Amino acid sequence: MEALRKRGFWFDMICFAAIIAVMVTACVQIRKYAGIAYDFGSNIVRTDAKDKGEDILTIEVVIDDTMDITAVAELLEDSGVIANSQAFAVQARLGGYAGKIIPGTYVLNSGMTTEQILAVLTGVEQPEGTV
Repeated sequence: MEALRKRGFWFDMICFAAIIAVMVTACVQIRKYAGIAYDFGSNIVRTDAKDKGEDILTIEVVIDDTMDITAVAELLEDSGVIANSQAFAVQARLGGYAGKIIPGTYVLNSGMTTEQILAVLTGVEQPEGTV
C-alpha cells in the first residue's frame, strides 16, 4: 500500500490522461464504424435506382454460368449500373435470387431498381407499369 502512495501526483495524472485518451479513441472508432454499418444497412434496405433523369447509363452485360452473385454484382458495379456491389449481393441473397440468375446477355441501365435488375437476370416477370 505504501508503494502506491509513493508514485506521486504526476504519475497519477499521466495514468489518468492515458485512460482518457484510450476512452476517447474507442468512442471515435465506435462512431466511425457505426456510421459505416448504418450506411451499409441502409443500402441493403433501399432498392432505389442508382441514377435518375438524364444521367441514366444503358449497357449490355454478359453473365456466364461460372459467375456467382458476388461476381455478377461486381460486374454491375464496375459497369456503372449499381452503386454498391456488396449491398446488391446481400439484397439478392435475402430476396432468394442468388442461385436463380440465368446466364446470358442482358441490356440493363442505371435507372433500374435492384428488384428490376434481379427480375431481368432471373427471368421473373415484371408487374404492369415497370420497366
